Amino acid sequence: MSGSRPVPRRESPWGLPEGETREPKAHRCNDRAEDVIQ
Repeated sequence: MSGSRPVPRRESPWGLPEGETREPKAHRCNDRAEDVIQ
């Protein structure tokens, strides 16, 4: 959990390109938004 939050935008653990970082980034935003909405 701790390692999943501090995810660098340049070095993604998924090994995806900078353009694909939007997917993991959106997931993190959604997780936080859901927590706030709930």
